[in-house]
Amino acid sequence: MHTPKNIIHLIIILVSLSVTLFLITPLSLGVTRDWKMEITGNTKTQIRYIRSLVEKCILDQAADVVQDVDLKRLQECLINSRLFSEVDVELDDGILRVHVKDRWSIIPIPFVSSGKDQDTTAGFHVYESNLLGYGKTLGIGSTYSESGASYSVMYHDRSLFWSDWSVGLAFSRSQDQIYHYMGEDKMDGMDESVRYYSLSGGYRFHPKFQASLRYRNLDRDYEVFEGYQRPEDYRSDYLELRFRWDDSNYRFYFQEGMSANLTMARQIGRSDDDENRETKTVEMDFGWQRPIIHDHIFQFRVQAGRIYHEDRRETLRVGGRSGFRGIQGQGAWTKQHIAGSLDYQIPLHRSSKGTWTVAPFVDAGRLILITSQDDQVDYYACGVGTYYFLQRIALPGLGLAMGHNSKYQDFFFQFTIGFSM
Repeated sequence: MHTPKNIIHLIIILVSLSVTLFLITPLSLGVTRDWKMEITGNTKTQIRYIRSLVEKCILDQAADVVQDVDLKRLQECLINSRLFSEVDVELDDGILRVHVKDRWSIIPIPFVSSGKDQDTTAGFHVYESNLLGYGKTLGIGSTYSESGASYSVMYHDRSLFWSDWSVGLAFSRSQDQIYHYMGEDKMDGMDESVRYYSLSGGYRFHPKFQASLRYRNLDRDYEVFEGYQRPEDYRSDYLELRFRWDDSNYRFYFQEGMSANLTMARQIGRSDDDENRETKTVEMDFGWQRPIIHDHIFQFRVQAGRIYHEDRRETLRVGGRSGFRGIQGQGAWTKQHIAGSLDYQIPLHRSSKGTWTVAPFVDAGRLILITSQDDQVDYYACGVGTYYFLQRIALPGLGLAMGHNSKYQDFFFQFTIGFSM
């Protein structure tokens, strides 16, 4: 297994490689077609990068000449990059004229989250989603609560060397006191410190399909906590294969269409060298969103997961998010789960700064918990949420959800500033 010193060296190497790849990417920019194009309106995104996006969008349509381009599909494709708040496209005398309005890409995000049976968490994140105008993402952030703290750094290049390859790098460190609930009863708990890093690479095989492979390492340390049995300190390595199908279009406060993810992970090393305990996980996520009446949005989502050779340290922790609302945050430690959610998003007010929505919701699911009897819990939850979506940065600025869960929190609420719930 890796020693802490070797891990630091590996992180330095990976960061250096990632920065090098970013710096040399502009040198590899190329034009694949001799299309006549005029690009205006950009204040940060580089002309060469916008041109490459346009070319990819056109090639995805299998258009050989600019006159064959479906301008509406091209406009949607550029909006889906999430770099622009407005895109206008027109064809004039064989010249493709593209006018864009850049979003704010350096996004400072204060974060506050509070709810029933959870500590108030506060922090600050900074994301640059268009690094030097070439569409790369760099993020750094930290959060604090009474029970712990965390910080993280990430970098993602979604178009390595102007190709269909992507690379990503992430590092985080956290310390938290967590509980395992069955209903409102605490079944287990631990004081856990985690050091995490990962390196990933992916390829876009089709405009709607991509696959990626990720290596990740976790180093966990534990302290004595409230009389619960203290787990042994633990280090592990994983390989994770992910497939994603995305047939949706970005619509500011929702994604119109269908998307699906399948993730399979296998533990390839652990500090106790017990090969018979190497865990495997399979997780699935399917979503479908569609306008029903005017700009009212029907949102449907199904999530499922299964872990093999689990123990207290290796579980699928769920709770607090869509499909699991009314379950304490990461408070259900499962070996298997399936959950569905239905939301009906209704815009209440629009302005130049953003849109305020209200969304009644229903969640339902089945959990197989990590207990001596593999207890099964069937639950449902219903309630209403309200969210404010900021126009220029494409993130909910404020959210409040409240409702009833049949087996966990009888009445729950969750308030968040900075991210959606």
